[in-house]
Amino acid sequence: MGDTRWSFRATRRDRRPPSDEEIERGLRERAVTDPRAAEILLRWLQRPRPVTEDDALEALSIEQLERLHAALMVFSSMDPSEVGAYVRKVIEAA
Repeated sequence: MGDTRWSFRATRRDRRPPSDEEIERGLRERAVTDPRAAEILLRWLQRPRPVTEDDALEALSIEQLERLHAALMVFSSMDPSEVGAYVRKVIEAA
């Protein structure tokens, strides 16, 4: 009986914590049938994320991504000379 307890502790100590992907996958699976898990998943998706060198977009919240999308849609509908003038203004102001 004592051996089992010590082997469990050794196993638990050697395990790594779950990755963000594993946590999100588990929350998504449980959210299908559990309203509390669905609420936790929504909060999880809105959390601030650390910026990585590989993909800075991954660190943006849903709201930030929506604002970026809206701004890009405005730029895409503008005449190229208008975009150039706007960019020059922003650079001069910085």
